[in-house]
Amino acid sequence: MRPIVDAVRERYQDRVTFVYLDATGNGRAAFEQYGLLGHPSYVLLRPGGSVAWRFLGYRTEEQFSAEIERVLAGN
Repeated sequence: MRPIVDAVRERYQDRVTFVYLDATGNGRAAFEQYGLLGHPSYVLLRPGGSVAWRFLGYRTEEQFSAEIERVLAGN
C-alpha cells in the first residue's frame, strides 16, 4: 500500500497532511483513539480533527483520491 499512499500524498501534499504510524510503536495511541483494528488502516480527519473517513484494508489510488476530494469539498 505504501506506493499507492505515496502517490496520493504527492498529489495532495499542498492541501493534506499525511502521517504514517505503526500500531505497535509510535502510532499505538492514535490507533486506540480512532478505533483502528490493524494494518493497513486509514483515517482522514477534517481540519477540526473530527473523523471524515476511516478504512481498514486495501484501497486503490483512485478510491483514496475520491475520498479526499469528497472531504475537501466539505461533504
